[in-house]
Amino acid sequence: MSLPTIEVYLSEKYDSYCLSCQRNRGKFCFGIFILTIIGAIIGIVVSNSNSNTYPCLVYSPQTLANSVSLACLRYIWSLNCKIPSLYPPDGYQGWWNQSPQGQTMVSCATLSTQCGAGSFGNTAIYMQYCNPNYTGL
Repeated sequence: MSLPTIEVYLSEKYDSYCLSCQRNRGKFCFGIFILTIIGAIIGIVVSNSNSNTYPCLVYSPQTLANSVSLACLRYIWSLNCKIPSLYPPDGYQGWWNQSPQGQTMVSCATLSTQCGAGSFGNTAIYMQYCNPNYTGL
């Protein structure tokens, strides 16, 4: 029985080392894949939660005022008026969210007629008057 030559010895060591590298590389790539998937899921969750922070996103200027949510009205009010309150109050049915003649604004100067802002655009414009430094929504 002869002893293995140095070439055979090194060849076996090299083969076992490369096999070990391949196994570890597979684990490393799998780990990167899992981290990428987790990052994507977190990104989706964060982006979905951020979209709820602006409650007026779904409304165009032509949207009827009576279909605008109370959360949106409160957001516009707090953005412009900087008054820490829950105005408009729960159940609010006033000028800001009324559309008695569609998108057309109806003044409240005469008490005999129904009045209202008419549209989301008019509501946003008139709420800005509370803020003398208004620069736009």
